[in-house]
Amino acid sequence: MMTDIHLDHWCEQFFRQEFGTVFERNNLSDNGDNLTTIFYDLDNLLKEQFSNGNLSPSNLSATSSRKLQTEQASESLHLSIRSFAVCWLPAVFEGSPTTDDLEQWAEIFRTHWRDTRRHMLKAINQISYQSIFALYLFGQTPIPIGISEDERLDGISGMMCIHAALKNIQQLRSRLRSRAFDSPAERLATWEQPDTRHLTLTSKYIELENRVFWAAVAWDTEQALIYNVRSSLSTGIRGACREPAWILARGFLRDSFHSDSEKWRGEDFEITDDIAKRIVSATGVCRLYVWRTIASVKEALIEGVDEESVQIGSDAVLDALKIFKHTIRPALANCEKWLQYLSQETRLAWFGAVLHYYLGILIIVDALDTAARADLLEQYTDYGMNAERELFNTLKFGLENQYCISCSEKDVFQGTSKGASTKIKTSLIAIDPHPHYILASVRLLDIAIGRKRLRGDLSESAYLNLRATLNSALQQLPQTSMEVAFAKKKFQQSILGHGLNGFDS
Repeated sequence: MMTDIHLDHWCEQFFRQEFGTVFERNNLSDNGDNLTTIFYDLDNLLKEQFSNGNLSPSNLSATSSRKLQTEQASESLHLSIRSFAVCWLPAVFEGSPTTDDLEQWAEIFRTHWRDTRRHMLKAINQISYQSIFALYLFGQTPIPIGISEDERLDGISGMMCIHAALKNIQQLRSRLRSRAFDSPAERLATWEQPDTRHLTLTSKYIELENRVFWAAVAWDTEQALIYNVRSSLSTGIRGACREPAWILARGFLRDSFHSDSEKWRGEDFEITDDIAKRIVSATGVCRLYVWRTIASVKEALIEGVDEESVQIGSDAVLDALKIFKHTIRPALANCEKWLQYLSQETRLAWFGAVLHYYLGILIIVDALDTAARADLLEQYTDYGMNAERELFNTLKFGLENQYCISCSEKDVFQGTSKGASTKIKTSLIAIDPHPHYILASVRLLDIAIGRKRLRGDLSESAYLNLRATLNSALQQLPQTSMEVAFAKKKFQQSILGHGLNGFDS
C-alpha cells in the first residue's frame, strides 16, 4: 500500500488530471482553467471586494481572521479531494482486487472519509467558495463499506452537505449585492460587512461567479431529479420555462448552437476533437435542460398540484426532447462515428453526457408509471424504448473503451501491485466520477428488461445476456462503496425474483 505522502500526491494529481476535466466540462464550461483554481481565485477576488483597499489598523485582526478561515477552507477542500479520489484506488491499481486487498483499500477509504466528514461542519459555517466545493465533493463521495448504521446516522450526510453548499452559494452572491439584517452569523462575524453602494464588481469576478453559479444550478437540478428533493436555486414547477438561466439555455440550443452546428450535422462532415468538445458541451447543456424540465414534472406529481401545471411541465419536457432530436442528436450521431479518432478525455465526456441524457428519459418514464399517469406516459413510449436501447449501447461503450491514466512521478506508485508503472489502463465506467448515475441506469434497465422477460418479449438467453452487461458495469464501479455493494446485492436478488437460472455472478 501507499505511504500517506504518496497517497496525497496521487489523489491530488489524479483528481486534477482525470476528474477535474469531467467536472469542468459538465458544470463549469471548458475554458481550460483548473477546477480548484476557479474556487481559489473567487475567494481571493471576494476578499479584495470585502477589504476594498482598507488596511487600517482596526481591520488588521479581521484580515488575520479571514486568512485563517481561508487556510481552513483550503484544508477542507484538500481533504474532500483526497477522500473522493481514494475511492477509485482499488479499480485503478488492482483492477479486480482480492477480498483481502479490497478490505485494505476499504480501511484506507474509511479513514479518509471519516477525517473529511469531521471537517464538513466547519466548512458549512466558514462560507467561502473553496468550502462550497469541498461540501459538494463530500456530498458526491460514496459512503465506504464497513461503516455501521449507527456511525452513518451519527454525523452529517452527503445530501446535507450539498444543500449547505447551495445555500452558501446564494449567500455569497447576495452578500455583495444586498445587506443582510442582523442574523446570528452577522453578529458573530469577525469582519465588517461591505457597503454595497461603494463596490464595483470586476468583470473577472462576475465571469467566475457566473460559472460557479451555473455549476451550482447543475448540482441543484441533479439533486432534484435523482433524490426527489425540492430545488433550491430554481422556482420548481415552472422554473424551467421562466427563469433566466433556463431561457438562456433553451435559446442557446435552439438558436446559437443550431446555427453553429449546421455543418456538423452533415453525414460526411469530419469531426475533429475540438468540434467534438463543442458538441459534447452542448449535449451537456441540453441534458441539464431536459433534467430540469423532468425534475419540475416529478415535483408537480409529488406535490399534487393542479392538472394544468402538470401538463405545462410535461409539455416542456417534450419540447426539450424535440430540441435534442433535431439539433443535438444529428451532431452527436456524427460525432459517434469518429469517437475512436478522438482523445480519451473527449470520449469520456461523450460517454457521460449521453448516459445522463438517456437516464433522464428513463426517470421520467418511471415517474409517470409510478404515478399511474398512463395518459401522459403514452407520449413518451417511443422516447422510452429508444432510451433503453441507447443506454445499453452507452454502457457497452463504457465497458469496452479504455482510459489510460498517466503519472509523472514513478515513486507515486511504489508499494502497489503495479510496481513502478506510470501508465494504468481502465474502462471508462471505472473512471467515471458519477457512479450513482450508472447505478441508477443499471437499476432502471434491469426493471425494464425484467418486465419484458415476464411478458415473454425477451428470450431467457437474451435476458441473461443483457443482465451480463449490467453486471459487468456494476463490477467496474468502486467496490469499496456501500452504495455499490447494496446495488450488487439487490441486482442478484432480482434474478431470484424472476426465477431464472444460469447467470454467473
